[in-house]
Amino acid sequence: MRRRDTDSNGLSTLLLAGLLALAPSLAGCEPVPRLDVRATTDEEAPFRLGVLPTDELPGLQRRYRLLVELLGERLKRPAEMVVSPDYDSLGALLGQGKIELAWFSGVSYLRARRKYKVVPIARAVLKGKGTYRGVLMVRTESAIRSIGDLKGKRFAYVDRDSGSGYLAANRSLVQSGISPLSDLASVAFTYNHLVSLQGVIEGRFDVAAVYENAVATYKGRLDGSKLRVLTRTEEVPKDVVAAATTVPAKACEQIWTLLEEIPRTAKGKAALKELERSNPIDGFVRLSPGSELR
Repeated sequence: MRRRDTDSNGLSTLLLAGLLALAPSLAGCEPVPRLDVRATTDEEAPFRLGVLPTDELPGLQRRYRLLVELLGERLKRPAEMVVSPDYDSLGALLGQGKIELAWFSGVSYLRARRKYKVVPIARAVLKGKGTYRGVLMVRTESAIRSIGDLKGKRFAYVDRDSGSGYLAANRSLVQSGISPLSDLASVAFTYNHLVSLQGVIEGRFDVAAVYENAVATYKGRLDGSKLRVLTRTEEVPKDVVAAATTVPAKACEQIWTLLEEIPRTAKGKAALKELERSNPIDGFVRLSPGSELR
């Protein structure tokens, strides 16, 4: 087996190259309406944290509320959360200075980095590891028992820039001899892991690609007993926090210090507990232009 080259934070560049190359254009998806957010350099204006639409609004508000409060306290200015309409738009909002900070998935960060100038600050980790796995989920009683059984089935993706909800899933399909473009009966982009799972439970989809902790994240909002894991994907990078180039270096350093201290303060631990609802994490490692993926 070929050894994977890794960066200083342990992220596989070989896997990432494969994931980013494996993104065929699938037709039949309507564009998401543009989010109207204005650029500002006013220090009295709210400091805006942009997040991905991985959940319904109440869930996102609960997940990021304490982090937003901590940002405001550390920077000594109001702070607020802005939900991007889709994965690609988050990079655009940050690159155009319409938000000051973004919480990316690992793959959506790599996409944004290729298109815009952004300032990497930190990457989420669990026990020092900066990757996780995606899963393909089917109904518990489904006759689908292997990836080979997916030919002619209805597939739910999340977003083209989602590591677990699209790219890693496609890689698993291709490695098993299935063409996402020609072998599936239909594909849909839900832009939300919860919607994908609900669609499988309700019979609208036969299989959904989501992150490995998704069923636990949405406990109470869906019946996890009606779902089972068909297979797990290769590892994909965990989330990345990055700033706009308009954010002063001093503020970037304050943000990094805040993230570094989160596991060691009472309010930080509470914030971390909410943040890890989407993907288990216990801290952050520093990212900088000199230590990024190559």
